[in-house]
Amino acid sequence: MRFLLFLFTLFLPFLLSLGEESFKTITVEVRGEGLTPKKAIEDALIEAIKRVYGVSLQGYSELNLTYTEKNTDENTVFSQRTDLQRRLSEKFKGFIESYTVENVNYDKRDGLYYAKVLVTVKKYVPPGLSPDTRRKLAIYPLILENTNLLFPKNRIEELFNQALTTVITHSRKFTVLDRSDKAVYYRELMEITDISAHPRELAKLGQRLGADYLLVGRINDLSFTKKTEGSKALGWYTEKTVLRYAISYKVIMFATGQVKYSNEITGEVEISNLDYPNLVKAFEKIAQRMEKDILYAIYPPRVIYVSGKTVIVDYGNKSLNEGDTFRVFSRVKKLYDPYTHEPLDYLEEPTGVVKIIETKPKYSVAVLIEGTAKVGDILRPYKEKGQKQRVENAKSDVKVLPGGGVKLPWDK
Repeated sequence: MRFLLFLFTLFLPFLLSLGEESFKTITVEVRGEGLTPKKAIEDALIEAIKRVYGVSLQGYSELNLTYTEKNTDENTVFSQRTDLQRRLSEKFKGFIESYTVENVNYDKRDGLYYAKVLVTVKKYVPPGLSPDTRRKLAIYPLILENTNLLFPKNRIEELFNQALTTVITHSRKFTVLDRSDKAVYYRELMEITDISAHPRELAKLGQRLGADYLLVGRINDLSFTKKTEGSKALGWYTEKTVLRYAISYKVIMFATGQVKYSNEITGEVEISNLDYPNLVKAFEKIAQRMEKDILYAIYPPRVIYVSGKTVIVDYGNKSLNEGDTFRVFSRVKKLYDPYTHEPLDYLEEPTGVVKIIETKPKYSVAVLIEGTAKVGDILRPYKEKGQKQRVENAKSDVKVLPGGGVKLPWDK
């Protein structure tokens, strides 16, 4: 017990410092004006916050929030209303660390007081890496149109959209913004702006990110069915259950409304039992196909390191699999539309072929099986030459009998 107490005492300053890392202080010198010295100082404080945050927070003094939560078990409704009718001095406590009034002067010509104030503003810094290093993608929940699954429709949508969000987040190519749990966000917003909340929590306001791209779409069909492979007549067949899907989606640039990419995919995934765990696994496979389709169109895999025949690719095990084969392309020249002058794409020159031999959480290792590859080259899916031909020309172990019929390998 004493040892644990010693460790807690030793690491307490470090733990406390972690709590303060979300905030930093910035000192600025500002000027304000008003009909009284107090108004001039308050105007200077507003200007300080405006300069640090890029917006004026004056409107928050008259912000009203209403939140209602219904308890269905007890058939009761709890309502809470928060009125932020605070005086400016109270409101500033969440943003102003301290300030020093250097001087206040009265100008007889316009009848105003002018204050010069040195202000230390508290600024909230979101934890982790800056979201500005990646494009921001808002995933709007895909709507299920048709299904024969005997699960609640909203539950199916929830599971699929969660799988899609997880897969795209793990790709590390976008800052993913959730647009499915708005009620949770607004509930937390009410907690922050409640009169009992610590004033510094107000510094978290004005940080919500907007998207560069919007991912929207529909699950047109999701069907559970049995599939037979082989021939029942010959007694050589297998039966399996599959989940067939048809999904349409598009990526929209939010600022302009342009559709940057659009596609519809169909297919099937094998599913052993129709229950929630297996449904989640099937959804993950479908989401991975969508992720590959979207990312390969916007951010195709790239070569980040080459040593002899070893090639390192910037996609990990959530996007690539061992055995995947890619053709290597070198970008030669950027192409433009002659009428709109809009960038079209790059002129690409094939230089080689690589095969993935090992996948890591954040990157993959490939081997160069043909041609050359260099850092910066991009990869596109590739089917090896002669693959189909080798299957067609493969020697068959099925023998045709002289009197008709066939003899399978396991027949005596």
